[in-house]
Amino acid sequence: MKKLFITLAAAGLFCTPLLIWNSAHGAVAPAAGSGSAPEKVAGVPKAAATPAPAKDELKTLPMNSRADTIDLKGRFFINKRKDGVEVKNVLTSTTEIKQGGSPALFEDIKVGDYVSGSRRKVSDTEYTVVKITKFGPRASKKDSAAKPVATKAN
Repeated sequence: MKKLFITLAAAGLFCTPLLIWNSAHGAVAPAAGSGSAPEKVAGVPKAAATPAPAKDELKTLPMNSRADTIDLKGRFFINKRKDGVEVKNVLTSTTEIKQGGSPALFEDIKVGDYVSGSRRKVSDTEYTVVKITKFGPRASKKDSAAKPVATKAN
């Protein structure tokens, strides 16, 4: 009985701030007895309540892919995954393109270049590119392994 009381008290403590926050920010709640139809809550009419974007829509993902096909008019490039599926990466008017630290153009990217940056998922085979930070031929492992390591002479 004591465990049940503690569990119920903890649930009440964690849910109360959420209920207060929802009512203060004009959350839309279903009408009592009407199923799932929204009604006016905390002075906000149901027409004015806009749904928040899904969590996945706001999340940016890292991008490091090869540009197998480039369409300059449509402003997108396609890369082919290992399983053979083609993935479309669409650039928007707000896409920031840089090569290292300096500004660049989409036209500078060539077929076969590796493109790094960030993107947002639209579907399993389509992404919206947010930012391109680097592009060009793939760096070979020999180049990265051949870098000399600085040693201090006594």
